[in-house]
Amino acid sequence: MADFCLKCFNETWNKNLTEEQVLLCTDFCEGCAEEKPCVILVYDDKRRPCKFKLTSFFKRK
Repeated sequence: MADFCLKCFNETWNKNLTEEQVLLCTDFCEGCAEEKPCVILVYDDKRRPCKFKLTSFFKRK
C-alpha cells in the first residue's frame, strides 16, 4: 500500500479526515515526496480501526 501524508491522502482519495481520525507514522510520502507523518490506519467514530471494503473506501469521486 502506498504511504501518503494526511494532506495527500485526503486529496488522493477525496476524503476530509483529521489527525484524530487516523494513526500517523513518519515515513516517505509518495504524494509530495517528503518525509512526514503518513496515514497507516483509519479509525471509526469510536476510535476503533475501520472495517471497510477497500474498494468502497478508496473509491474516487
